[in-house]
Amino acid sequence: MSQASEWKHEYILSNGVKLHYVTSGSGPLMLMLHGFPEFW
Repeated sequence: MSQASEWKHEYILSNGVKLHYVTSGSGPLMLMLHGFPEFW
């Protein structure tokens, strides 16, 4: 299991919307989406 210190927080601008994403670890991609920015 990954430790919080291994998480990499970044932002991307897509269609005028600033999106926050976090990456960690290696292996197959797991993508989680939600609509509550204060509870990412």
